[in-house]
This record gives sequence, C-alpha cells and structure tokens, in this order.
Amino acid sequence: PRAPQTGPGPTGRLRTAAEADRPLLVAWLTAFSAEVGELTGAPEATADELLGYGGAVFWEAGGQPVAMAAVTRPVMRTVRITMMYTPPEHRHNGYAVAVTLAVSRAELARRASEVVLITDSNRPHRQAAQLGYELIGERAVLRFGPATGSIPRLPTGPLPRLRSR
Repeated sequence: PRAPQTGPGPTGRLRTAAEADRPLLVAWLTAFSAEVGELTGAPEATADELLGYGGAVFWEAGGQPVAMAAVTRPVMRTVRITMMYTPPEHRHNGYAVAVTLAVSRAELARRASEVVLITDSNRPHRQAAQLGYELIGERAVLRFGPATGSIPRLPTGPLPRLRSR
C-alpha cells in the first residue's frame, strides 16, 4: 500500500492469536463464513492452519479481542489480508481499520515488501483507498447450486458426427 493516512484511531493493540484463542477464532471464522460465505473448508481446520504459522491476528481493546484479520504466508514477499471480522457488538468503532493498518505495518516491517488486501468492493463503508491501498484488480466468485428449473432431456441414440475435411 501507499503511505496510509494517519490520525486518531481506536485505542488498543495488535496481537497474534495463540492456541488459547482457538475457540474464539473458530467462532469468529464461523460467523465470518455465515456472513460473507468466503471460508473454504471447516472453520476448525482454518483456525489450526492460521495458528500454525501465526496468520491470525486480533485487535484488542480493553484487554479483549474486538476484531480479527487473517494473513497468508508470504509468497515472493507478498502477504494477503484475506479475512477481516468484527463481531456486530464491536462494529463502527474503527477496529477493522485499526487491525488492517496495524497488521499491514507489521508485515511490511517484518517480512513483506507488499501487502494485498482482499476486500468486498460492494461494501459502502470500504475505506481501503483511505488507508493507502490501491485497486489492482477485481474478482468474481461464482457459486453453483442445485438446478432451479426443469432439466431438458437430452436426445437418446447416436449423436451426429462432424464431417472431416
């Protein structure tokens, strides 16, 4: 990201999730999946993977976690912030912005030359540009479910052949 805007933010601190945080991490991953639908696999397995390499971080306020972000392992010195979650009772306090800025700065200082933020561009409260992130691309997620109408019957018997030239 470019140099982010600075200014007053919520009090608190960034910390890496520990094994003792696993139940909370699983609960928040489950809630994130229910709201956004982006979690692939079981929340328990995702939590174990994130805990295994230090990829889950919390923003703590008043000694309690109030927001979460997940960071991928670095690939060619690039890390991705893939999941950000703030429980409903802690929303609209700036905690998601705080955790995003803090983890971005920590990763740039520690091991990354680039931080990519995966975010939902449809959200009206998206502040990625104000934080210094630049749009580098968009993606579409397609979900296929059961057919919603009648399925036409395919003809039976031999199929016609194409003529060879």
